Amino acid sequence: MARRWLGFTVLSVMLSGCLGTQYLQGNQKLLYKQKISGTRSTGLTEWSNLYVQKTNRKFLGLPAHLLVTMYYTGQKKYRQQKFIDKKAQVEKKFDARIARTTDQRKIGNIQYHKQQKVEELNNKIESGNNFMQWGEPLTVFDSAQTLQTAQRMTDYLISQGFFLGKVIPEVTPEGKLVNINYRVTPGPAYLNDTIFYQIADTAVAKIILDNRSRSLIKVGDRYQQDLL
Repeated sequence: MARRWLGFTVLSVMLSGCLGTQYLQGNQKLLYKQKISGTRSTGLTEWSNLYVQKTNRKFLGLPAHLLVTMYYTGQKKYRQQKFIDKKAQVEKKFDARIARTTDQRKIGNIQYHKQQKVEELNNKIESGNNFMQWGEPLTVFDSAQTLQTAQRMTDYLISQGFFLGKVIPEVTPEGKLVNINYRVTPGPAYLNDTIFYQIADTAVAKIILDNRSRSLIKVGDRYQQDLL
């Protein structure tokens, strides 16, 4: 156990520059890896879609976050006020062109180009410059979002018939990195015992009862909320 801890610590130090941990502030930690264990017996497959926080994408599978470096390189040069001022200038320029003409076709054309330019600048005001948009900021570990993920997974279990299921997040901090293992204990799967039909219209009732064999919900199958 001690050897494993030492190995991970050394690795975290070696990778810190590649991972972009130099951009962390104060006591922040990077969410480096997360996995889910204990799900094989459930037969369920949608687990990875339940993460509230996503780890940073890796380039060609390498332990380096080049998109993080790209984002912060762009951030260093980003000046939001510059784009706010430019937007005001663009609007003024196009409004002046509109005021100088009475040709409705030309006015429509000018307004179209104005809208395109303004939308482009709004995107930079809200989302940053091109490098910031192509890259991504560090995924800073957030314990609240970890609990939200565990709750999502628990709700998923319940919706699929594992009413006693539990999910416990095991958080392992090492240096500036954090790994999370979501340990799933599904418990027994609850099955459909009896299906009741309550249909006022007798004609509709006959059609449904005559086609029971084609129903997605069958006695003996595992309860699935999305089939109701």
